[in-house]
Amino acid sequence: MNEKRKETTSQWLANVRRRKLLENARALIELLDDGKEKLHGEFIFDKRYNFALIERLIEKSGEMVFDASIMVPEKSDRLWGMHSKLSQTVEKLFPDNRYSSVQDSEAFDGLPELQMLSDILEWAEGIHGDTSIMSLMKRTFDNVHDLRNQRSISSNLHNLSKFTLGHDTVHLMDFGGGFSTLKQRETVKIDEIVCPPLRYLAKPFSDSSESNRRNEPAEIFATVSDIHLHLQNLSGDSSFFLDATFMGHGDSDFIFLYSSGELNSPELSDDFRLEKTRNGWMAWTYGMESNDLAKKMERLSQILFH
Repeated sequence: MNEKRKETTSQWLANVRRRKLLENARALIELLDDGKEKLHGEFIFDKRYNFALIERLIEKSGEMVFDASIMVPEKSDRLWGMHSKLSQTVEKLFPDNRYSSVQDSEAFDGLPELQMLSDILEWAEGIHGDTSIMSLMKRTFDNVHDLRNQRSISSNLHNLSKFTLGHDTVHLMDFGGGFSTLKQRETVKIDEIVCPPLRYLAKPFSDSSESNRRNEPAEIFATVSDIHLHLQNLSGDSSFFLDATFMGHGDSDFIFLYSSGELNSPELSDDFRLEKTRNGWMAWTYGMESNDLAKKMERLSQILFH
C-alpha cells in the first residue's frame, strides 16, 4: 500500500471513530433535551421514564468514553475512572425508594415524578457538582480535541489536494461526492463544492474583494463527503475542530465545534448552545431547517476565518 493510500485509509478510520464519538455525544444531548421538554410540557409519565433516562445517560456516556479511548488511548484510564465515579454517584443520588416518601408539598408541582426528573436533569447538567454527564462530555472533548498532535497529518500534507479559503490553505481529502471536480494542488471554486457544510462555510469568500482578516494565514485540514465535513486547523495560536452533517432533514443535521480559543460571543450564543470546558469551548446545534443551517455555517466562517 503506497503512502497516500495508507494516509487516506488512516484518516477514513479516524473519521469513522470521530463521527461515532459525536453520535454518542449528540445522543446524550438529545436525551437531556427530551427530559427538559417533558419537564416543562404537558406530558404524562412515571418513574419508569426517569430510571430509563438515567440508564440511557450512563449507557451512552460509556459509549462516548469508549470511542474517546480508541482515539486517545493514553487518556483511557482517566476517562473510564470519571465514568465509574459517575455511575457510583447515580446510585447514591437516585435509589429506588428515594421519591416514594416525597410529600405533595415537597414535590415539583405536587408530583414526585416531576421532582425526580428535575433533580436528574440538574445532576446531569452539572448544576450542583462536577460529577455529571456534562462534565464528562467536556473532559472527553478536552482530551481528544487537539488533533494537531497527530503528526501523520502534517507530515503527509504534500500528498493532499488543496485549495484556499480566504487567506488560509485547506488540505483536503474527499471520501466521495465532496466536489464535482478535484485536481491536485488546484484552487477549487465555490460552485465546484458539493459538500453542503463546506459550500456554506466557503460562501463568504466567494467575493474576491474580501480582505478583512483578523488572524495570520493558517494551515487547515479537511475531510469531506457529499454530506459530511470535518475541519481542523493545523497551525495558529488556538486549535479547533468543526464537524457538520447535512442530510437535508432537521433530525439528522448537526453542527459541532470545539475550540481552545474564545467562543463566548453574541454571534454564536443566539444560534448555538455554548459550554465552557476546562481547556476551551464547545458549541453545537441541531434540528434546523436547511436555510438556518446555511446561515449558521456562514456565521461560523466569519468567526473562524476572518
